[in-house]
Amino acid sequence: MMSGEFLFLVLLAVHAVSACKGASTLLRQLLPGSTPMVEVKINGVPRQLLLDSGSADTYLFTDEVTCLDGNVSVPSTVCQLGDLYGGAITPLDGLIFRQVYGGPGSLTEVSGVYAYATVEVAGVVLDKQIVAFANRTDTGQIHTGASGILGLAPRRDEAIYSTENPPRNSSNAYNVSLDYPTVFESMDARQLVEPFFSIAMENAVRGGYLTFGGLPEISFNRTFATAPLASPIDESRQYQIGVDSLNLVGNVSNNTFTAIVDTGTTVCFLPEQLATAINRAFDPPGEYDNQTGQFETSCTAAQPKVEATIGGVRFPFTQSMLVPKNFSDLSQGCTSMYAPQQPGGVIILGSSFLNNVVAVFDVGKEEMRFARHDYAALV
Repeated sequence: MMSGEFLFLVLLAVHAVSACKGASTLLRQLLPGSTPMVEVKINGVPRQLLLDSGSADTYLFTDEVTCLDGNVSVPSTVCQLGDLYGGAITPLDGLIFRQVYGGPGSLTEVSGVYAYATVEVAGVVLDKQIVAFANRTDTGQIHTGASGILGLAPRRDEAIYSTENPPRNSSNAYNVSLDYPTVFESMDARQLVEPFFSIAMENAVRGGYLTFGGLPEISFNRTFATAPLASPIDESRQYQIGVDSLNLVGNVSNNTFTAIVDTGTTVCFLPEQLATAINRAFDPPGEYDNQTGQFETSCTAAQPKVEATIGGVRFPFTQSMLVPKNFSDLSQGCTSMYAPQQPGGVIILGSSFLNNVVAVFDVGKEEMRFARHDYAALV
């Protein structure tokens, strides 16, 4: 029989190993270049939710959802949602959910109610976790094939409002919103995981890995670059960091800027002059589409060599930055994932950048860390 002290040390060692490995789960993508999805169980019901480090609320669509095309109700299939939730819901009195996703010129509004639920993701179970149940959305295509969103941004980005003081307009009035612990914050507060999570996207149908409180158990370059968050986590709505530079390889111009790291945005929104220069370097050159606000070119175009420098470490964009406009007919051309920053918009390093790295969102240390995938060799 082991002594009490020895047993304590054994349990402590087991806990340390568990904390190092964390709680991990697979990501998947419906199509190359699409936002990754993760399985989340809500009250025991498994659903595929979009993984979004750029928003905080976790929600899923109910089987009573109204799909709107403008102000006209249309069949829910038009909104291209995934499996809907049909379980019982007891809404929290006096609270409403209303959020707008997307950017200038392409917005999707989602609204509904809040309720307590049992949430399970990556094997971590949270009882009495507040989540939103969406019963109204429009035909924007951000949810294609998904049943909702797993929000991993800081809670200041939440869209929970009192029915006595609702948002004033569709752009959201963040100054009147309330807040609550997000799914990840609850994991941390209940000491179920260490205060960070990591994402290893792999630009494939499998999608990669999401790990809470640890690193993914895959092969990757273990040299990490560190970038502090631009503002304290309790004052932040996004994970925003400083980028030393982002350039065409061989171009020594100093493009220093701050950027949001967002798994829920597929493209990289860059300063207009930089995005234009990169897209003109495709062969054949990319042509700007005024309707979409992005560049387009042939799906067989030769792609320029581009790299970002963060925390003094170089990160090449080695994965394809072209996404077909129609996967069944490549002759229609491809859209470039290097997009110019829109008026009133922000600079974003989206999932097309994250496909090249293992990214650590360290809330405890208020920093982000990045390491290159093995396949993302320097050029």
